Amino acid sequence: MGVALALVVACASASRPRRPSRALGFPSACARAGALHFTALGAMPAARVEALAARYRRAYRVPVTVLPPVPAAAEAFDRARGQYEASALLAAVERAHAATLSDPSARVLAVATEDQYIATRRWRYAFAAYGERVAVVSTARMDPAFYGDQADRGLVDARLHRMVTRVLAGIYCGLPRRGAPDSVLRPEVLSLDDLDVIDESVW
Repeated sequence: MGVALALVVACASASRPRRPSRALGFPSACARAGALHFTALGAMPAARVEALAARYRRAYRVPVTVLPPVPAAAEAFDRARGQYEASALLAAVERAHAATLSDPSARVLAVATEDQYIATRRWRYAFAAYGERVAVVSTARMDPAFYGDQADRGLVDARLHRMVTRVLAGIYCGLPRRGAPDSVLRPEVLSLDDLDVIDESVW
């Protein structure tokens, strides 16, 4: 399974996410691939995914169905690294929601608190991993508590929103990765500072 991913370096960020400068919404070039579904993965509370789905229904005016939660597959956990291997997490989501994915237009985005990495890359961890129709977004390294700082739910949610929108730009909209540093479509997100500078309303 081929996967794409966004990664960060192992350090905390002193920046704060930018507030959107205009109304949110997918651009007219968004292909709107088909039925869009969100699901909680692992320890992610289902209520947070429900709230996330509500945000995208309201702000992006797109129907989002919330599917039953998916356990983090035990075989995906790498004890030596203390992380979950991303392609195994993607496979777990695909197995759990095989009926939904029998519709070739369906897209499923899973949100996890578990830390993930990609086995075929040298990167230490990833914000997101995805194939053509399924994605896993991890909030683990978005949380200041991961680095020993005070937990900040609002900061984590702001970062999550930017990364989810960026992932949907690929798997739901089919948009290419090219844009200014503050664009959802910037070519790379290599740090928390890169993520925080994104203006979610800039495409």
